[in-house]
Parts: sequence; structure tokens; C-alpha cells
Amino acid sequence: MRSVTIKKGKKPLTFNEIDAVRFVAQFLEVSEYEVFQLAYSDWYGKRMNNRTMDYRFENYLNEDVVPFWVWTFTKGVIQKYEKDEVKRTDYGIDPKILTRSQKIVGWLIVLGVGLFSLLFSLLARTVQL
Repeated sequence: MRSVTIKKGKKPLTFNEIDAVRFVAQFLEVSEYEVFQLAYSDWYGKRMNNRTMDYRFENYLNEDVVPFWVWTFTKGVIQKYEKDEVKRTDYGIDPKILTRSQKIVGWLIVLGVGLFSLLFSLLARTVQL
């Protein structure tokens, strides 16, 4: 099995093929399936049809088979990462920016869960008395 090493920070990290795909997916904030799509587009200059992509990805999940074009792509991203030269936008991935309304909804959910927890704990105390 192929591997790649990152010499960044105090201790070098070595990734096998599978871990390299996972690392790149996590770094780019996309799914492993999307890494396959990006890799194919990068290598061949076009998108793979969904049926073939599903077959290749299923083979990856079940048999740990990383196609050469995915390995080449992930290794390249990791090498750029090591040199601080990689950006998500280089791969057509838009930065994930929350809108004002999404932020408000998020805070309302947090406050709602907090109030629910507070009320539940107060109710639990009164029932025990």
C-alpha cells in the first residue's frame, strides 16, 4: 500500500492511501465521495458519470481500493498542504460562510436547548422534593 508523509510541525505524519483520502476530505471540508469527483475531474478534465463513480467509490469502501487518479490527487493536495500552498477555492470549493439568518437560527437553537435543559432540571428537582 502506498503512503505519503507530511513533515509539518513537530512530528511527521504518515498516511496510507485510505487515510490520505480521509485527510484531504477533512481538510477540504468535503466528503470522500467528493474527493473522488475532484480527483477524476483533475486527472481527466471532465466529470465521471454517476454510475461509474458509484462503482469506483463502492470498491473503495468495500475493498480499500484507491484508484491511481485519486492517489495522485490526494498526494498532491497533501504536498501543497505541507508547504501552506493549498486553498479550498483552488479546487472550486466555495468557502462555507453562514448568512445572518443562519447564524440567528443557530443561536435560537442553542438558546432553546439551553432553556429546555434548565426547565427540565428545575422540573426534575421539584418532582424529587
